[in-house]
Amino acid sequence: MTAPGKLKSVAKKAVLASKALRLLKKPGVAVLMYHSVKERPEQHANTLGGIVHSTGIFRQQMEMLARRCTPVGMDDVLLFARGEKDLPSQCFAVTFDDGYADNLEIAAPIMEKLGIPGAFYITVGYIETENLPWALRVRHAFATTKEKLWTAPDGSTFSFSELDARGRAFAQSCQHLSAL
Repeated sequence: MTAPGKLKSVAKKAVLASKALRLLKKPGVAVLMYHSVKERPEQHANTLGGIVHSTGIFRQQMEMLARRCTPVGMDDVLLFARGEKDLPSQCFAVTFDDGYADNLEIAAPIMEKLGIPGAFYITVGYIETENLPWALRVRHAFATTKEKLWTAPDGSTFSFSELDARGRAFAQSCQHLSAL
């Protein structure tokens, strides 16, 4: 390596070691979105699928975040986005979509104990009709159907002899239904 190349390499290592580049990073916030927290998520695989976390895992995630980062509320995030407030470094906000009862019964007490604010978005239409959201009903239909295969609107065919194919069929149907 040439002398200028060595000098450049040493300078680069020194800057990286000093962590001075962190000063150039834009401030931000990690917004964590959850849906459901259950004691036994596997019991809800046919409806909630991968959007449910176990109580133990959720508690561990919240404890780790509370130790290492600063929790902020969505009001703070909004003020930050408008340029009206600075946020601490390494901060996070927690949100819940769909308004499942377990958000209040399981997740909120864990967060309250750790001093973590949360934003809970309620899907009022489903409360009024007492129906599950359409995507959960479709997931349940694909998970429990006795049919051997399904042909998607685009002509793709999915054999239901494999669990993985049911998941792919569900994903494609949701993509199609969302467009409707």
